[in-house]
Amino acid sequence: MIITKKAGAAWKGPLENGRGVLSAGPEMTDRLFDYNSRFGEGRGVNPEEMIGAALAGCFCMALAHAIGEAGYEPEGIEASAEVMLDESQPAIAAIRLKTTGSVPGLAQEEFDRLAEETMHSCPVAKALAGTELSVETAMLTPSGA
Repeated sequence: MIITKKAGAAWKGPLENGRGVLSAGPEMTDRLFDYNSRFGEGRGVNPEEMIGAALAGCFCMALAHAIGEAGYEPEGIEASAEVMLDESQPAIAAIRLKTTGSVPGLAQEEFDRLAEETMHSCPVAKALAGTELSVETAMLTPSGA
């Protein structure tokens, strides 16, 4: 079975002076982003933060599953993502996850091993490692107008 989730974005104006909105699902709609929130310290969200949040969320769920499969019951898992954007490319240069867990009876070494395996096996991590991308386009202004 294929489950489809939707997200979207809209941008108005030139890169450095324009503004946009990002939406993901019914709960996160029309979150503002602009050049300063993406490349500086401005307020608002940005695509890299959303990628980091997606990876951290997926990782937490996948790690909880892996811990359960190993015979333990996690009380809680947290993860934060640091997404490094190389402006000169532009490209995402690296993503560093930091995770903590509260798992009674699980040794640190086993937690480390499960976290390392999960880092390469959760669905979002797999997508970031290489996914075929496609784009569907539509012109809103007829050519020559």
